[in-house]
Amino acid sequence: MNNSNDIYQAMFNYPLSDSPYRIAKTKKFNKVASYLKYRLSMECVQAIRKNNTVLVKKLLIAGASPDMHDTDSISEALKHQNLELIQILCESGAKMPDEWL
Repeated sequence: MNNSNDIYQAMFNYPLSDSPYRIAKTKKFNKVASYLKYRLSMECVQAIRKNNTVLVKKLLIAGASPDMHDTDSISEALKHQNLELIQILCESGAKMPDEWL
């Protein structure tokens, strides 16, 4: 994300149901919602790569998708042998790797 601390705080410090993404989606600001979801999802993929379960949970609650194009979140969590992260990703709808299907 942007290096600005203000932007980071705005994205992550809010009551659970009032994330900027959820507000934009509710108000039908579709372009803003899409952008916020994209940024949240990028951060989520990075948090998965860093094995940061706490941040992944926060990002998913904020509206992040556990998957982005050309990512394999579940396999990444498996590399870390992090069962909690794998469970969180599965419950959040992460897609299974193609080679598993």
